Amino acid sequence: MGSKKIINFVKKQTMQIAYREIVSILNRQILINLPENITAGKVEVIIIPIYSPEPTKPDFNKYFGISNIGTSAIDSILNRMRDEWDREIFD
Repeated sequence: MGSKKIINFVKKQTMQIAYREIVSILNRQILINLPENITAGKVEVIIIPIYSPEPTKPDFNKYFGISNIGTSAIDSILNRMRDEWDREIFD
């Protein structure tokens, strides 16, 4: 459904309750189920659209060639690390 949050704040000596819920739109309609503690006859509804950017794949090619270590040094380090994994478990 979405995230829900009840916010209490004081305004002019009266307790105000704000209820926040993120819902999906279906056929240009939304459904909001109010919590039990909101008993007023009317409520104010404010609609704020949420736009999520499309996820993008990282471009690893932009990192190609920026290291000056060299592949032989990297391979040597990786081989040492892999050798640490090899342990004789059985005698």
